[in-house]
Amino acid sequence: MINVYALQTARAGSKSVVSKNTMLFDDKPLFQHPVEKAISSELIKRVYISTDISLIKENPGNLSYRVIDRPTYLCGDDSSHHDVMIHGIEEIESIEKENVDLLVVLLGNSLGSSGKEIDQAVEFLIEHPEYD
Repeated sequence: MINVYALQTARAGSKSVVSKNTMLFDDKPLFQHPVEKAISSELIKRVYISTDISLIKENPGNLSYRVIDRPTYLCGDDSSHHDVMIHGIEEIESIEKENVDLLVVLLGNSLGSSGKEIDQAVEFLIEHPEYD
């Protein structure tokens, strides 16, 4: 079986739209929308959020995600998203005690795809390993 995990990246300190990840959209913080959809996926084992945002760490919707405390060096405007994802994968593998075979990256400032659409994309990648 392939180990599929989701990682949302959501940091504080946005300069373009202040607090965009936690702004209410349809009566809930924006970051919750893609997380809920990933949780509804049948193929994702667990959803993680790499963040330095207190509200996300508090889990206001009592959702079944786990938080990865994003280190300060990955919280700046010039921090590499690639480095955040690598840090997230390393943390997930350490916690789960298994390799991450496929990572679904969720952005904290977008609504995201449905769980069914996520599963279709994951299935496509599993069936077509030539795509990375």
